[in-house]
Amino acid sequence: MADSMKDSVTGISFPLKQQFWHGGMMTCIGVGARVKKVAMMTAKVEAVWFVYAASMYIEEGPATFAVLQHSQPDSDAAAAEALTGGAFTKVLQMHLVRSITGKQFTDALDENLRPVLGGNAAVMDEFCSFFGDKKLEQGTEISLMWKQEGPVDVALRVEGDKSPYSGFQPGVTIQSPCLGPALWGLYLSPNKPPAPDARKMWLAGLRRLGRGGS
Repeated sequence: MADSMKDSVTGISFPLKQQFWHGGMMTCIGVGARVKKVAMMTAKVEAVWFVYAASMYIEEGPATFAVLQHSQPDSDAAAAEALTGGAFTKVLQMHLVRSITGKQFTDALDENLRPVLGGNAAVMDEFCSFFGDKKLEQGTEISLMWKQEGPVDVALRVEGDKSPYSGFQPGVTIQSPCLGPALWGLYLSPNKPPAPDARKMWLAGLRRLGRGGS
């Protein structure tokens, strides 16, 4: 059995199993690329930028149980509902394949999430301020952990740092229970999610676990 999952577009690999700073061993259910299309001013063409490869980790037992509770467990709807509403810890991990600023990373998320958060929009201020004017070099990994209890931890691991995540401490913990559902709802939305190919792989991966696969 392979011990990693590789994104076919960017060539970035993620461990099949990882232990983070909270909870036990977690399982990667799929990887995919975040692609950004940029209009070129000098010609009527679009440039394609690969921004990051994205993986999702779950607590395998509770996640499998959650998907099996659905009336149609072997469906994308069941997997999406389990990932957005299941009572288990999840990690969205992104490996940057180009250098960007913290503001560039958060701008698109802010635009999409602030309207969803409504009266809790100050949560995005806290999230965005953590990234602030940071320069996120190629190879940086961003890990967002949505704990079963509700808060979202944010951690950065810079290029070249091979420290195991089990010994990490998050850079910030967003205590509001609103951010996790909004973030996962965005990435798992069938309507223009940030990384459509990754979404497809995550849903397929959880469905496979629900069928007893690995």
